[in-house]
Amino acid sequence: MGDTREVAYSGEGHDEAEVRPAAGTVKEPVAEDGVRAADARALRESEERYRKLVELVPDGVLIHVGGRVVFVNEAAVRLFGEPAREALLDRSVLDLVHPSSRDAVSARMRRAAEGAPLPPLEELLVRADGTTLSVEASAAPCRFDGQAAVMVALRDLTATRRTERIQSALFRIAELTSIQRDMAAFYASIHAIVSELMYAQNLYIALRDEEGGTIHFPYFVDALDPNPGRIDPGKTLTGWVLRTGRPVLASPEVFQEMVDGGEIELVGSPSLDWLGVPLRRGDEVFGVLVVQSYTERRRYAEADCDLLTFVSQHVASAIDRKRAADALRESEAKFRTLAETTPVATFIAQAGALRYVNTAMATLTGYRREELLRMSLADLVHPAHRDRLPLNDLAPVEGTPDDGEILFTCKDGGGRWLALSTGYLEYEGRPALLVSAFDTTERRRVEEQVRDLAFQDPLTRLPNRRLFVDRLQLAVAQAHRTEQPLAVFFLDLDRFKSINDTLGHGVGDQLLIEVGRRLRESVREGDTVARLGGDEFILLLPGVGRPDDVSAVAGKLLEGIRAPFLLAGRELAVTASLGVSVFPGDGTSVEALLLSADTAMYRAKQAGRATWRLHQPAA
Repeated sequence: MGDTREVAYSGEGHDEAEVRPAAGTVKEPVAEDGVRAADARALRESEERYRKLVELVPDGVLIHVGGRVVFVNEAAVRLFGEPAREALLDRSVLDLVHPSSRDAVSARMRRAAEGAPLPPLEELLVRADGTTLSVEASAAPCRFDGQAAVMVALRDLTATRRTERIQSALFRIAELTSIQRDMAAFYASIHAIVSELMYAQNLYIALRDEEGGTIHFPYFVDALDPNPGRIDPGKTLTGWVLRTGRPVLASPEVFQEMVDGGEIELVGSPSLDWLGVPLRRGDEVFGVLVVQSYTERRRYAEADCDLLTFVSQHVASAIDRKRAADALRESEAKFRTLAETTPVATFIAQAGALRYVNTAMATLTGYRREELLRMSLADLVHPAHRDRLPLNDLAPVEGTPDDGEILFTCKDGGGRWLALSTGYLEYEGRPALLVSAFDTTERRRVEEQVRDLAFQDPLTRLPNRRLFVDRLQLAVAQAHRTEQPLAVFFLDLDRFKSINDTLGHGVGDQLLIEVGRRLRESVREGDTVARLGGDEFILLLPGVGRPDDVSAVAGKLLEGIRAPFLLAGRELAVTASLGVSVFPGDGTSVEALLLSADTAMYRAKQAGRATWRLHQPAA
């Protein structure tokens, strides 16, 4: 059935589509004259073009009648992991959906069957092998063989969700690196995080011994081999990475080439894929981070190598810091030698006064050593952070002061964020505070950018859907407690596609930026204006609920959009359609308020656009 049907749309916007049998699958009508024959040929050619288009689009396309699948394209077959179309045809749509999404899908199916196009929503599908797949699903009514049907477009969100997981994991790795003092717990935490990003059941860390030329394994988890203890790296793959300082993904073919070339020898159980990356201290390679796979079902790619290389930078930093801290505590003599050669800023404070600073500390703060030794620690620490360290009356206590990031003030008036590794020692016969300071200013800036990307629309710099839903959840919870109203305004620009098509996407993007700016200027400081995507904006106004207030805000928003925009040297007249839902009358949950506002906006479109509608529950 899936190979003998195609979809043909008529009209514009959300008009229903008619799915007709493909050319050659039904008997052709007999033309009574030349005009009728030409019309029939044109219709068949049009239908054939559309069928090919549906098959070529990368997104999955599925059509169901009364909840039964009657058509799928090849992309949908691949999406579900089925061997052929027939495996999907005549199945219930709900059988293809994860149980957690079925209630929401049932509700959307009813709305689509009633003729309402639905905005994209994320749903979970169940593939043929039983695994789940996150997709963005859009639905619209159509006609199939003369019957009312629903067409669903499915976009795979696997890559998007993987990017989000990577951002989250890398943020946690960076955080662990700055705060973790127990190295055994740190290694186990790194292993757990790496396992979220790639197959890492077998992972070990190898470190070069400072003396003797051997290596040892402070962390070693492997399904087949025990921890080898302290060994000569020799011509192992680990030794090869230590010698060359280069990462390597050794598949069986690569491994055999290296063996044949005399670069390595087989040690331990042979793995299917061996992926190792160097751990560096500056230009020196002092260790190797390794993951292995023994099964064909778990193979590595170059993307895994790049990811593990990034992780290794944080692991190397943590290991290096721990080694430095241990060496500093062993003796003052070794401390002075190490402190003067390490790039890590190091100082000793005694009763709040600086007694020793190394060259890196002077370079970091911009002061000369002589200047620093005439200062107190309080002179360097930002006033808001002075209570974070014991600045006076130091005395030995159990444990060490809390580590953390503290803002220091430099000689030029600027500030640098420093992650401090602290401990007590005896200095000239008296207790003192030993501090190694790592400059984290740039890392904090990068992390702030990552957080912004996760919660901010990159074009308009407005909050994105994720941040808006978070704020709406908080507002709904507060509204429940205080019994105060709140309003959600769903705004969609009218005929925005024609602006993109005629003036170009550059002008369209600039228009979206200006619309976002006008919307922000039209509401209060505590209100939220967000962009959902495309030309859709959504607003949260706590405390707004009376009809007069809603009407006034809606009118102000539409009037603000109606004022001409001057873009690319020309004046553009733009209108918008607006839907409003109010807590609690139109819903008491986030999902209900969003759906009600969306429904109301659709009714405003039906009413002729350039207007607004308040949600009215069905009788």
